[in-house]
Amino acid sequence: MEELVKQRTAEMEEKTRKIEESQKALTFLLEDMNEARMDIENANQRLEEVNKELESFSYSVSHDLRAPLRAILDFSDKFSNLSGHQVDDEGKRILKVITDNTQKMGQLIDDLLSFSRMDRTSIRKVEINMNDLVKKIWNELKIHFPKSKIRINIDTLPPLYGDRNMIHQVLVNLLSNAVHHKFPL
Repeated sequence: MEELVKQRTAEMEEKTRKIEESQKALTFLLEDMNEARMDIENANQRLEEVNKELESFSYSVSHDLRAPLRAILDFSDKFSNLSGHQVDDEGKRILKVITDNTQKMGQLIDDLLSFSRMDRTSIRKVEINMNDLVKKIWNELKIHFPKSKIRINIDTLPPLYGDRNMIHQVLVNLLSNAVHHKFPL
């Protein structure tokens, strides 16, 4: 019997030792997890700060870039009005290129601002009828290119699940770029 008690005591001590080792390992694991969580929280906080700085920078740059663009557009308009019929066709073409490119730059600035604000707007995922969206965008864009005689053929597109405003902006940029590169000014 004494031998059995010794054996059971030894087994209990071994189990106790293993439990203590497991507890230590678990304690170390929890400490590591807490440290990793704190690192992630710090990284997220820093990321938020950097995003705010980027947004502020984007707003500042876009605001600063608008002033010279307005001046270019104003002077182009004044020049066009002052010179009237005195400007030959080449001069009118150059003036149109200046005006159109200035407007493009304005659109790029607007896009920059939209991009910088994306973080502030919450993403609302909905099902989007891509056929309707592409047709709508195309109808909006073709007004800006009346002489291009561009046609678009749209096969049946599957619905898409995403943020309607963001998808709209991506498609506007894609289609607009396609038209600009096909028909440069």
